[in-house]
Amino acid sequence: MTNATNDASEEQVVSMAKHGVFECMTKMLKRDEAEMVEIGLTGILNFLNFGALMANRDGTENKYLVALENNGIVEMITGFQYHGNSKVYDLALKILENHFEVENAF
Repeated sequence: MTNATNDASEEQVVSMAKHGVFECMTKMLKRDEAEMVEIGLTGILNFLNFGALMANRDGTENKYLVALENNGIVEMITGFQYHGNSKVYDLALKILENHFEVENAF
């Protein structure tokens, strides 16, 4: 799914979001393997970046940011500040700094 978000069209991204991609990515964040967490975070970052582009173009809010906030993803991502893997930490920091208003992020 993360690979699909790299070169997806707007219709494809919207379709993936409607068909539950966030639940899959959330499950990846709960895995013990750092590589799986990285994949989930990368997918989330891709969706947030795409949502930001659409929001800027349309003059609306980032609907993917809102969806992730409503599902408690921010707390999960914030928790990765204690992760031992530097790639996980870096991805989480990038997501929080670029897309969320989080006090004392890292």
